[in-house]
Amino acid sequence: MELKPGFTACCEALIGRGDVWMLLGEYERAREDFSAVRTLAREAGERRWEADVLDHLGHAYRQQDKIADALDHLEPALALSREVGDPSLTGRILNHVGFTYTNIARHKEAIHSHQEARRLLEDCRDLAGFAESLHGLGENARFLGNFGEAIRWLSESAEVCDRTGNRRLAGENLYMLAQSRHQRGDYAEAEVEAAHSMTTLAEIDDAWNSSFALVVAARIATTLGRFDKALEYAERGLSLARQVGVARSEVLNLQALSAVHRELEDHQGAWQIAREVVALARVGEAGAFQMSLILSSCALIEAALGQTAEAQAHIEEAHRSLRPEQAHAEYAHDLAHTEGRALLALRRPADAVAAATVLLARIGASDDLHWRLPTMLLLADATSARGDPVTAVQMYETTAEEAQAARRTPVLWRALAGQAESQCAVGQTEAAVASARRALELVNHLAAAAPDGRLRTTFLQSAKVQRVAGLAGN
Repeated sequence: MELKPGFTACCEALIGRGDVWMLLGEYERAREDFSAVRTLAREAGERRWEADVLDHLGHAYRQQDKIADALDHLEPALALSREVGDPSLTGRILNHVGFTYTNIARHKEAIHSHQEARRLLEDCRDLAGFAESLHGLGENARFLGNFGEAIRWLSESAEVCDRTGNRRLAGENLYMLAQSRHQRGDYAEAEVEAAHSMTTLAEIDDAWNSSFALVVAARIATTLGRFDKALEYAERGLSLARQVGVARSEVLNLQALSAVHRELEDHQGAWQIAREVVALARVGEAGAFQMSLILSSCALIEAALGQTAEAQAHIEEAHRSLRPEQAHAEYAHDLAHTEGRALLALRRPADAVAAATVLLARIGASDDLHWRLPTMLLLADATSARGDPVTAVQMYETTAEEAQAARRTPVLWRALAGQAESQCAVGQTEAAVASARRALELVNHLAAAAPDGRLRTTFLQSAKVQRVAGLAGN
């Protein structure tokens, strides 16, 4: 810049530097460079450059979940790009508009934007923009619970990224593929893709995307009972989110931490984090895209603590925040599972059985198989609480078999513990002791994966674990 280059070279240099600031999470500095280009473009009457830099400004605001500011720049950018007749620029802006709509759960509008962008960018052979369109279509399919479709779009985008060398989008595709496979119950593939994503994004110092990749890795680790890794990933993700000022990622990483505490029976600790998440999500637009999941997670913990009135209030609010297009996605399954647990806490086991039965049928007709095992466990727990230990024994056994095959240790130990209690209730003493001992062995394995001594002690001294220990003869 000290060499005082011409208009084009100056704009390219400022936008290039701004893009680097974006990658490093220095959004204010990025916007300073982009704003300087906007001033130059206006003074020179260069409408194409003005559209281009308005797009960059909008994207910089979206990265920090400043949705109104993002749209205030993206909408005029889109109009200008159409006026100057640049289909490649229009397609790129449409993609950024689509990503912004996704952030606030306006999925139909997002899909429309990405579809139009895809047509434009394919026609003008803009492979980089075309890969973003495919990515956007996959992202929205994932949010809508169409995980098979999401995997198809994201895999196509990943192939284009390989050809163009776009490692940032490649890393983003990988963690979204991992998320989709996690919800389908393909945990081994999900683990590999999440690890590849974290490595790729760390190598290019992409703090923004890394914070989201770490959330995905933490969720997968929690599902499989690798609590040490889950805590490590979520804490790193939280640190990155706060470092670059991305409230949405902060919310997600805190949720992941809360989930680990809940699995380790530290419901008080989980609740404290969950309350922080709810408060943070209500500020600005950080939690708009998945408020129902945030409220449902809080309600699940409250039900476990016996705070049934608070749980019911959060469940009702979660229903109000659930958008119609989310009715068949993981949002609805998560919320229905929480409702079932709340019914058990209210000592309404027959209603919990009915709710779990309906939910199992819905999951069977969907692509969201991740929720099958927690719902099977809910149904077994409710059947036991209703006073039918004979049927409960069979349900727990089936749940344990499926959990073992899926390597879902947290579900497996709970199913074995429930099986032991039901076997004891029907006089199958030896079988009850054997089931309890298997459960206790898994409990000790999970406790060893808790790096925090307080968490480990809380887990081992929890009422559920103590009942298992008693049945095992310890």
